[in-house]
Amino acid sequence: MEFGALGEFIVAHLIAGVKLLKGGSMSLEKTKELKVVSTNVDETCSHGCQLPYNGEMFESNVNHYIKEHGYKLLHIGQESSTDSDGNPYHSTVAVLAVK
Repeated sequence: MEFGALGEFIVAHLIAGVKLLKGGSMSLEKTKELKVVSTNVDETCSHGCQLPYNGEMFESNVNHYIKEHGYKLLHIGQESSTDSDGNPYHSTVAVLAVK
């Protein structure tokens, strides 16, 4: 399973025993998939269904994965990058996992 830099950061914290925001800890060995939802990216559901508001609303996207597909919320935080002019750009990300 390939997670990317943010996913690997979260995985390291899971291994270290960090608690989830809701529902206790989740074993990495039982994690089938990690999903990163961002305010920086409009996307489609990775399970093939229609996201509310065509995937344009961060909160609705996060709730969709939790309610419709049984994901657990692992982390919400800020991700910083630069735009095409080199200026700082900040977005909010949610990291979710499903068994």
